[in-house]
Amino acid sequence: MARKDPNPATETLEVVDSFFDRIAQRIADNPIPLASAVGTILVVALILSIVNTLAASNRDEASEAVGLVQTAYLDAMGAPLLSPAFDEPANPEAARSTREDYAARLIGAADQHAGTAPAAAGRMEAAALLSKLGDEEGARAQWRTAADEAASDSALRAAALFRLAASLEADDAAEASRSYETAARIDDFPGASMALAHAARTAADAGED
Repeated sequence: MARKDPNPATETLEVVDSFFDRIAQRIADNPIPLASAVGTILVVALILSIVNTLAASNRDEASEAVGLVQTAYLDAMGAPLLSPAFDEPANPEAARSTREDYAARLIGAADQHAGTAPAAAGRMEAAALLSKLGDEEGARAQWRTAADEAASDSALRAAALFRLAASLEADDAAEASRSYETAARIDDFPGASMALAHAARTAADAGED
């Protein structure tokens, strides 16, 4: 989508995109201020690192289950071998159908291994696919569950809260602010300072002190 929107929530949603769909092309099509781009890259890099680590581990059944779905999705979307990047399929309906299918598969794999870090990571990816499909409520439900399943002091939980907050900005600035603030309080989260700044901004948008 080539539409440019000055709304900070829209910019954040476009930048903090899914592992599957890789945000590089979207950033090129929808430029944002450099400061925001640098901050959100930290979040994306964090998610990529966590997901890649979990998917590569064959010692953990949950990690393997989620990783197999990830790999199958990339293959279905025509990604080159060993690469998470791919060109958008020429057939939009086929792309939509594939995303719907694999979002459901990721949620299924996460449900089978609920309460684990791989399940939380899988839910985050499913949420990103649902968001791309326009199902924000479904995406938010998965981000919330991912945050609940991840360890309370983990960067994975912070990343889920950050993405949830970004999706909430336009509809509930107060809840978005609380989610940003919770993410900012997690010491291991490299995007903590950015989350704190977003918390202050959305609190002001909500009319809170």
